[in-house]
Amino acid sequence: NVALELLIKEDKGAGFLLTFFQFLFVAAMGLPQHLQIQENQIRLKHRAPFKHYLYHTLLFLIASVSNNIAFDYGVSQPFNTVFRSSSLLASFIVGYYLFAKKYSKICFFSVLCVTIGVLLTTIAEAHQKQIESGCCEKTLDNAALSPATDNSSFFEWVIGLSLIHISEPTRLLS
Repeated sequence: NVALELLIKEDKGAGFLLTFFQFLFVAAMGLPQHLQIQENQIRLKHRAPFKHYLYHTLLFLIASVSNNIAFDYGVSQPFNTVFRSSSLLASFIVGYYLFAKKYSKICFFSVLCVTIGVLLTTIAEAHQKQIESGCCEKTLDNAALSPATDNSSFFEWVIGLSLIHISEPTRLLS
């Protein structure tokens, strides 16, 4: 993750290139499982209809690209990683309501703790972005914020956060 963040700081387009190579690697590693060699002919095994492969690939692509675009809006890699942990809650809810899955109290408590951690991290990151953007300034006691003039980088960060938030349902569905 540190390498990815350093790459993206150097070149904003590096995330897209990395996503491209990730897709190539996954395709190269998965292709032998889907090929069948008979009588000197190579055929594709049809385990599922092609449209299902295409659907999952497009969802994965949308999630990856929206995460890459979020880096252009000031979202840090560590925050992105922490925020993506919020998918636990979505998986928990989908499993419970759509698949009637039963979870233990320990599992519920664990998901609750991770969700609270994600919320606290989001609030802290938002507070830090407001200070960095000049939207709000620290007072002497560092407890209160006073309004300032420019808040464009904070709003850029909110757009990046929205992109990550939008990519989570696509990850859940893929």
